[in-house]
Amino acid sequence: MQVLFATDENDPAVLIKLAEADVSQSDFVSARVRYDAALAQLRHDRANEPLAVRAMVGLGWTMQGLDDCDGGLRWHEEALAVQLRVAPGERAALCTIRRGIAAALMALGRLEAAQEQNSQVLALQHELLDAYDPELAQTLNIMGETAARLERYDEARRYQEAALAILRAVHPAGASEVAAALTNLGVSLYRLDEHEAAERSLREALAIDPGLLLAAENLIHVLYKQGRKTEGRVLAAEKYRRQSFVVQPPPARPTGTLLVLWSLDGNIPKQHLLARLPLTVVDWHIQYASAEHERQLPPYDAVFNLIGDPDQGAAALAAAAAFRDRCRVILLNDPAKVQRTRRDMIPDLLAGITDLAIPPVARLSAADLRGADCARLLGEARVSSPFLLRNAGMHGGESVQLIFDDAGLARAAADIRDDDTFYAAGYHEYKSPDGFYRKYRVVFVDRVPFPYHLAISPDWLVHYFSADMAAHRWKLAEEQRYLEDAPAVLGRRAWAVLEQIARRMDLDYCGVDFTLLPDGRVLLFEANATMLVHPEEEPTLAHKNPYVSRIFVAFDEMVRRSLPAGNRWRAAENPEQAPSIKRER
Repeated sequence: MQVLFATDENDPAVLIKLAEADVSQSDFVSARVRYDAALAQLRHDRANEPLAVRAMVGLGWTMQGLDDCDGGLRWHEEALAVQLRVAPGERAALCTIRRGIAAALMALGRLEAAQEQNSQVLALQHELLDAYDPELAQTLNIMGETAARLERYDEARRYQEAALAILRAVHPAGASEVAAALTNLGVSLYRLDEHEAAERSLREALAIDPGLLLAAENLIHVLYKQGRKTEGRVLAAEKYRRQSFVVQPPPARPTGTLLVLWSLDGNIPKQHLLARLPLTVVDWHIQYASAEHERQLPPYDAVFNLIGDPDQGAAALAAAAAFRDRCRVILLNDPAKVQRTRRDMIPDLLAGITDLAIPPVARLSAADLRGADCARLLGEARVSSPFLLRNAGMHGGESVQLIFDDAGLARAAADIRDDDTFYAAGYHEYKSPDGFYRKYRVVFVDRVPFPYHLAISPDWLVHYFSADMAAHRWKLAEEQRYLEDAPAVLGRRAWAVLEQIARRMDLDYCGVDFTLLPDGRVLLFEANATMLVHPEEEPTLAHKNPYVSRIFVAFDEMVRRSLPAGNRWRAAENPEQAPSIKRER
């Protein structure tokens, strides 16, 4: 029999060695008991303070292994205090302790403080290590990751390029470490809109490691940004048929797991919507999933269907609708109900709601628009001039044209691609008596309407960003009144229309853009699940944030209720506090 430690197991040094062996086996419960026993003897033993520091550092990592990151941080910080008192010049020990503090701070989401500790670790390593030591690259990569999480992508790129230079020198022929560093750099370059450089970095990563799924996934996004969707789809099919789900890094104290049904196109913007949930998120590209992939999914407590566009996400929604019948937990945003929100289906879905005006809509192919039967097809759908023409799957006003006559339609049809699909929707004049056009947005969370914004513009094609809202106090004051008391501003008749729309759509998360006609009716622009909700950073728009926060709190509470009772977290204590999250790019 091999004897690991031939000495008294009550001796603090032996207890620490045994605890370290426990940690290497991920037996954190046993490790904690041994570290506690060692520290009980060492706490007042000034002669053995270096050994106590070692135990404190080990206990700090052990507490993190037990998901007690606050406790881990306290032990690391106590170790630092003792080290600075006993031997402040021992740079190697300080480096080790500060790395533990940084890791605990990152796990707690205190990224600025973690980056300060990482900076001190890097400074110490520069004194201790050779210029091309891989440990330097490891710290630089951590600093790059932290900067990226802070959305400081220029800073992240600098750290990642420095790490990559070291790793290239250590591994001139390429290695998995080089491929991972190239991937990290490629992601930052993508975020900086340097798409060509991002593509080069990601392709080099895949040349080194063809199975690197993170590099492939980000290369797909780069290709999409460049308008090369066909290439992106080919790569997506190859990537996701090998592995269709990705488990995202968990938060500090996850209370459960949320399976998110995901598509390459047509998703609900999730960066802000899911950011605060204390859940481990599993992104599942269900369109490409095999039965074996489904069996390999980790256990999950609830499902949220993020596929929101019935045109762009049609294939993924069909797969999600089939999965719904097999799903054994609550599935939010039923994909079969999202399928009903296609623009040409909305008039039938919402038909008969009193005081709601919905322009007629026709769905047409490029061949339909160019063909001799176009006028007949429009007439059958009761779409007459003037009408709005837009690409299917486009939101936010992209590609919208106002067509007044046959000549205008011919000009529009000459510029379209053969494989595109279009919506033609009747145009209803909606100028307010003061000469401005108004577009209101309401977001429905669990079938309850929440006002999100009001845009006021001199032009009929209204967008919040182009309406120059921040430059006009009277516009912001009117928006503030709407956000404070939307039923009073719109009138009870109009608010009752919105409540009926919420019930008809019957989705857990969706929204509508609309205006109020002079006769008090609601004119619907669009109703779908792809609505972007985000907090505002600009001081002139900060008045919106308490109302944005109400939407997020309602969404969080809805998800919380969907979980098994044992997985639920405590509800938000301050719903008026807007999340500190930067706007989605």
